[in-house]
Amino acid sequence: MCSLNNKLSVDYIIHAASYGHPQAFRETPVEVLLSNVLGTHKVLEIARQNIGCRVLYVSSGEVQEQVEHLSVRACYPIGKKAAETLCISYQKEYGVNVVIARPCHTFGANMTETDNRATAQFLKAAAKGIDIKMYSEGKQRRSFSYVADCVSGLLTVLADGTCGTVYGISSGEYCTVNEFADRCANVGKCKVELHKPTDNEKAEVSPIKKQIVDNDKLKGLGWNSVFSISEGIQKSIQIINEMSG
Repeated sequence: MCSLNNKLSVDYIIHAASYGHPQAFRETPVEVLLSNVLGTHKVLEIARQNIGCRVLYVSSGEVQEQVEHLSVRACYPIGKKAAETLCISYQKEYGVNVVIARPCHTFGANMTETDNRATAQFLKAAAKGIDIKMYSEGKQRRSFSYVADCVSGLLTVLADGTCGTVYGISSGEYCTVNEFADRCANVGKCKVELHKPTDNEKAEVSPIKKQIVDNDKLKGLGWNSVFSISEGIQKSIQIINEMSG
């Protein structure tokens, strides 16, 4: 991207900006929803002004599930879903070259300190060798992918995806949240402890019981995953420990 006559000259836009952790869904739902819709609108306007610019919109696997829209927790999946509709609308009405990616639950070593997603907390605890705290039974079934696989999937969609098409980004492997915690505990040589959740923690739990992201279209582009869930967990904990000295 460069400046040309005070206008942006853009060939590609990867739009992945969004609040993605449950605490934000609970505390700032308005900002979560609007950042997805209004932010995507601004990106698509830039693309519209740059003929030939390709947009990769990074959505979420949550949009494929039915959620109660009259709940604060819905700010994230509803915002992502509305942004997807906006992308397709710009493609149909203005000819904007846009592709959509729906990553599954993605994990890795470089999470922020404020990231309170379950996988981030599990990995950080396991890396320190301290017991992992669970605030639910963790029966929700999820597709999980190591961050390196997610990134290669996103770049594959950006380079080779068909305009106006949605691609699921996942390794194709899935397990329950509790099973993910157990795998982290095995690597970190610690235990998983079930704790009674606070009201805030209850409010942050996703209502979606099963979220499996299909990767058939992505594999159709010639992509294949490299890391299993267990290999990704081992790699993540190894990197966290190396970074901490």
